[in-house]
Amino acid sequence: MELYRNGIKVSNYEPLYSNKKIIISIDSSKTNSAIIVGDTMGHILDDFEIKGGGNQVDVHDLCRETRAQLKNLFRGADILLVGIEDIITKKEKGYKGIEIHQSRLKITTVWNNFIFFFDEFFGIMPVLVNNWAWKSGVLPEKYRTKNHDKGSRIGLRV
Repeated sequence: MELYRNGIKVSNYEPLYSNKKIIISIDSSKTNSAIIVGDTMGHILDDFEIKGGGNQVDVHDLCRETRAQLKNLFRGADILLVGIEDIITKKEKGYKGIEIHQSRLKITTVWNNFIFFFDEFFGIMPVLVNNWAWKSGVLPEKYRTKNHDKGSRIGLRV
């Protein structure tokens, strides 16, 4: 697992938001997840990325490490709202049944990890944001077309 803060690799997340009111936005993925932390005025404070290392990493180990890092990062913070992009099931052409199952299991595990983490440790149930509403809210128009090769992280930094 690799951790990045504002595009710079770090060894671990330190508590940065003690006694601060913050809002969190999460775009979860089975390989790389983005977390944006903002203040109550909507200003982005930090951009975090958790790189999971691809399909070779055990998803449960990744989730365990993620929870430990996020507990450090948000220790003492006054989290007002957490929003997370809802996951969708895509049609996957050319994949065998077990590959589709493993892919969906991994994304669902990572997604649930974020939801259960904030509920358990901060008493906040993340708001699930519809996939299309999420894209239209964070991605510039040119990235919202079906034929544009896009990564959600691009939109979170814009």
